[in-house]
Amino acid sequence: MSLKVLPERVQKVIAIEIHRISDLILAHQDSYRPTKESENADRVGESIEAMKKGQAEIQRGIVTCSELLRAQRERINSALAANDRVLKRLAAYRIILGLAFSYLAGILTVLAFQHLLFVTLIGPRP
Repeated sequence: MSLKVLPERVQKVIAIEIHRISDLILAHQDSYRPTKESENADRVGESIEAMKKGQAEIQRGIVTCSELLRAQRERINSALAANDRVLKRLAAYRIILGLAFSYLAGILTVLAFQHLLFVTLIGPRP
């Protein structure tokens, strides 16, 4: 009787062991899934850190560029002010030269008319 029941017992034991092994495999797979998720979370965390570093570098670059632009703007404003002074000075010289040339032209015209009148009224010198 025990030999007749032995194959059934072996099958039951094998079924129980297969069930335990399948439970262990499922437990292992379940424990492995969070590890994958944690790896993905680590990768996401690394990506976020890399993006933060990139953002910080971009901000430093923007600050540097804004300082350079501010310096260039100051140079341009000072150059415009200097250019404005030069143009005003040139305008003043042009006005003075215009007055001097018109005065000189007036003197030469008066002398020319005096000479012309003198020659016409008095005549040439003998």
